[in-house]
Amino acid sequence: MLRVLILAALIWPLTACRDRTPTAAEPSAPASLPASPAMPGDPVSAGLDKPSLTQLLQAHLEERYQHPANASQLYLSQARLHGDRSLAQDAWRTAQRAGSASLALEAVTLWRSLFDQASANASFALSQDDVAMMHALCEQALQAQRWAEAMFWQLSLDRYGHHDAIDSMLETWMATEQPMPRDALRAQVDTYLKQYPSHDEAHIVCAALLAGDERYPEAFQRLNDVLHRHPDNLDALFAKALVEQRLGHLEAALKTVHTAMAHGGQQEFRFGLLRIDIELDLPGATLADRHIHQFVQQLPASARAINELTQFLLDHHHADAAQRLMEHYPLTEQEAQDAGLLAHRQALRGVTADQLDDVDAALRAFQQVTPASPLFAHAQLRLLTLTQESQGNDAAAQLMRHQRERFPDQLLLLVQLEFSALQQAQQPEQASALLEQIVDAYPEHDGLRYLRAMQRMAQQQIPQALSDLQLLVEHQPHNPIFLNAYGYMLADQKQDYAQAVPLLRRAITLAPDNAEIQDSLGWALYGQGQYDEARQWLARAYNALPSPEVARHYLQALMATHNEAEAQRILGQLYRSSSLDQAARSALLQQFPTLRAPSP
Repeated sequence: MLRVLILAALIWPLTACRDRTPTAAEPSAPASLPASPAMPGDPVSAGLDKPSLTQLLQAHLEERYQHPANASQLYLSQARLHGDRSLAQDAWRTAQRAGSASLALEAVTLWRSLFDQASANASFALSQDDVAMMHALCEQALQAQRWAEAMFWQLSLDRYGHHDAIDSMLETWMATEQPMPRDALRAQVDTYLKQYPSHDEAHIVCAALLAGDERYPEAFQRLNDVLHRHPDNLDALFAKALVEQRLGHLEAALKTVHTAMAHGGQQEFRFGLLRIDIELDLPGATLADRHIHQFVQQLPASARAINELTQFLLDHHHADAAQRLMEHYPLTEQEAQDAGLLAHRQALRGVTADQLDDVDAALRAFQQVTPASPLFAHAQLRLLTLTQESQGNDAAAQLMRHQRERFPDQLLLLVQLEFSALQQAQQPEQASALLEQIVDAYPEHDGLRYLRAMQRMAQQQIPQALSDLQLLVEHQPHNPIFLNAYGYMLADQKQDYAQAVPLLRRAITLAPDNAEIQDSLGWALYGQGQYDEARQWLARAYNALPSPEVARHYLQALMATHNEAEAQRILGQLYRSSSLDQAARSALLQQFPTLRAPSP
């Protein structure tokens, strides 16, 4: 259950340098609940007095006739009056439709208060509506990158038996390519544990976050406490083995894996993979087919299991073994009818052939991969690159036109891949022409317009970039990525702080844990002369994202507020950063002449 979380917390980089231009992303619609409004005669409205029934009927009519804000206010008043969580959910749902952040917050606050009151009762049982509400709030927090809030809801869902919630969060997290704010998450988990101290999975999450910060004694203490209470907790055993492997305690890690298998872990693929991974780290270890077949025999040789093992072998560059494994366990006729299994197997065949330098076989396999495979993006990139290398740029361009027609739902991804390939091939004019052509063909596609805006900004075409971003903010006024890009460019390029700061305040309200937005807002406030508030925002940004650019902004705010001692400390961290060469270090000292050069 917690495999994705534990792996991510252990291996996620603590620091991440970023380009000033945010990563292009498809805008996502806010999460919503499928619930329908209460009507007289429904369980929700049973037993209500006549005025209440009248208000509920009026709310239903307001919603039907496209007045969701009015409906939300009516649902909210009735939810307060009767202490009804389902009506609070309806108030939140209609507030979302109305785009009213204040009403939505009011409804969520009321629902959570009512939920906390009800859950304190020993006989409390989570309803399907409660689960839907928690999932929706969790998804909304994820989309806005409010990670600590998302963690709270997912721990709550896990506590009530919905064990896929935390893995879902980390999968979303990885897709954003954001660094992990471990301090904020650990604080959220600790706060949660004060209320629910016996929730083992929360302790395991906290241990993984501690291990990610190399605080191994504390991580082991947490895991050992869980295992003392429940020696057969497979998630705790898995996390302990991972930490032991990371520390190089391979024999201890193997012992932990064997303990897990004795407690039922032999039926879980993750332990078999981890055992092979640890064994390969041992001095003089080799991978023989007998190891693979012995592992496969422990589990049902399903296509999903074989695909996962093949992926593991390819990740460790054992392409020969991966090829033999797929030949030995081909898809059955029934499995081949599953589009996802078939697409993923084709992608794995392509990766295998690619690692074996069999270009023709790789091209044939990658051409058969569909979006049903999690390796679709990689397959398209390698297909484009191999075609470009073996057949030339014209053939590659023709291929991508065909792929865009074939997979219209993947338009943004395919354009990004082709654009990046042209840039890497030192063809900036062709890359820009591609974006102009595509945006003209799809003028309503905000993701493509955003990509063009970032390209125009990189080429210092500031008026054109601002025009694109202004249009995007008009189309999606609640998209924090668009608000951040537009606000930062107004502040950094035009010094239009009066317009930039309100935009960035809206963005930070929508995504308060986003370090890039914190940096943008702090930098705009600095330009506006609001140095104290700027320093506060930039401190938060630097703690979550200590990149050279954020550090420079933070240094300027520290110097402006006469915090020389802290500035000297930050300069020392930045000066010793591996991302800075000698010329950059010298430029840094010239920018801050009153600070002394840190000792090596």
